[in-house]
Amino acid sequence: MQEDKLQERLNSVWNGWVIDGVLGEGSYGKVYRIKREEFGHVYESALKVISVPQSKTEIRSAIAEGMDEESAKTYFYSVVKEIVEEFTFMSKLRGNTNIVSYEDHSVVSDKEEIGWDIYIRMELLTPLPEYFNNNPLSIRSIVKLGIDMCQALELCRRYNIIHRDVKPENIFVSDIGNYKLGDFGIARQLEKSSGNMSKKGTINYMAPEVYKGEKYDATVDIYSLGLVLYRFLNNNRMPFLPPYPQPLLYNDKEKANIMRMAGNEIAPPCNANGKLAAIILKACAFDAKDRYQNAEEMKRDLLSILNDDRTNDSVEEKQLKSEPIEKNGSLEKTDNPTEEVVSAPKNKGAIKVSNTQQGKSNSKKVFVIFLTIIVLALTGFFGVKMYKSSQECKVPKVIDMTVDEATYLLSTDKYKITVISSKEEYSDEIPKGHIISQSINDGETAKKGTQLSVVVSKGRLCKVPQLVGLERENAQKAVEGVGLQYKENEEAFSDTVPEGDVISQDYAEGAELEEGSIVTVTVSKGKEMAVVPNVEGLAAEEAEKKIKAAGLLVELSEEYSDTVEEGKIIRQDLEANSSVDLETVVKIVKSNGKQPVTNYNTTSKSSGNSSGKKKSGDIIWEEVD
Repeated sequence: MQEDKLQERLNSVWNGWVIDGVLGEGSYGKVYRIKREEFGHVYESALKVISVPQSKTEIRSAIAEGMDEESAKTYFYSVVKEIVEEFTFMSKLRGNTNIVSYEDHSVVSDKEEIGWDIYIRMELLTPLPEYFNNNPLSIRSIVKLGIDMCQALELCRRYNIIHRDVKPENIFVSDIGNYKLGDFGIARQLEKSSGNMSKKGTINYMAPEVYKGEKYDATVDIYSLGLVLYRFLNNNRMPFLPPYPQPLLYNDKEKANIMRMAGNEIAPPCNANGKLAAIILKACAFDAKDRYQNAEEMKRDLLSILNDDRTNDSVEEKQLKSEPIEKNGSLEKTDNPTEEVVSAPKNKGAIKVSNTQQGKSNSKKVFVIFLTIIVLALTGFFGVKMYKSSQECKVPKVIDMTVDEATYLLSTDKYKITVISSKEEYSDEIPKGHIISQSINDGETAKKGTQLSVVVSKGRLCKVPQLVGLERENAQKAVEGVGLQYKENEEAFSDTVPEGDVISQDYAEGAELEEGSIVTVTVSKGKEMAVVPNVEGLAAEEAEKKIKAAGLLVELSEEYSDTVEEGKIIRQDLEANSSVDLETVVKIVKSNGKQPVTNYNTTSKSSGNSSGKKKSGDIIWEEVD
């Protein structure tokens, strides 16, 4: 895309930003420097421009593989969608010291043809290959690279992100020398739009299990980082390549990758020995279980090299010999630079001089001696000043760095300052583990060997929100929204709190906790219910026990029954197996057996009279059992 057309597009996307030159060009797009002026200040960013598909040839290839135009459009749109999904990861990692800071993006569709242009605005950084071409490449700088990349991978792990594309082209350097990891899967997604839809991409830094299509985990990023460090510690040559400065043949790289994927043992890099070589080889282990299982372990070992006096030879500042590192990561054979040696001419014999010449010579000698004395005096004066200056340094800003980062930076020959963590404080602005303040302000002069006290952030204090009565989903959002972690106890019954709502919380509303602390809640299972047991036909005593064991009350009555044996339950008023509230009364009826039969006889008797004689016709009732 021509720059004038791109500037026109840029004006419609982010008005005010102006293109200020091309920073680089890769296989998937160009990167530009852009700037914006506001109130006398100039702001700079990097603009990455990616087109999907990258050419009309890709559209023709898709159609040749059996797609119609609509299917091809759907396919390429899905690629764009997946790239945009990668920005979600980038936005989560924004603002971290060792991650390229994503600022914004925009997707513009082509109204006439199949195609989309993706504009990504990022912080302006120097690509690693370019940085190492213009700066001394030392073992110490490579160890620092490894430490910074481990910290980047620690952040990835925190968000369950596997980068899968760790290589020099995706590593950048900030103005203060921090190494940053970028390009979270964008190139990997763009491979899907290229050629015959099955392109695998470069395997130079790919772990064997990824290449073979096997199951893999985050250790593949450790493997790739190990190869990056190996290359820079091996005169810019990957494992199994002919040693520098032997020339590389066409198929050398292919053979090297085949040997690596087959699991052949990798020799230590030529510029690493002892513990450093062991770290690199462990990271590059063919079997994933033999590698570092997380970036924290690898970082700890790399830091131990810097802090161990016995291994100072392993992290010296001397410049390493190496082939130049091209921006596209390729290797080329070049001659070594040679030093120009200037030698004095040899004396071929004495030269005869006249007295006059000798007098002039003596005068010159006196002048030279006088001049020499002055020069020596001045040299001594300025030498003292230069020596004094060499023992001093301007203290850099370490605020917002981690203690490890500050320790590494200040331990270099430029500063030789010891970092002491004096205390920890809470901070709403500075992340946990990063430096809040320093005892000597940046820019001030200090003697080398000075101790610099720093205050380290304990993270921010987060207020616990009110959770009781909230639905569990809303409670979790409320807890995580203030920077705390949500956890549930076993559920409990409640007569007043509906099922799924929070009954109680272990910290009261308004309590202040460290960021990341766990808040535990108990969620309601709803009102506890009882199941009515079936007691018909049971002995009354057994029936009562069974009902009470279910958490219910009993009301017993009795009646005769021709069918139910005496002492057993005839019926119950609540249906068996139905759910009712606890302590509900269950009415049961006990059988008294069959009802007794009563016979009545009538006898005709005389009514009594005054004379005691009964009169004929009187009825006398007698109960006969």
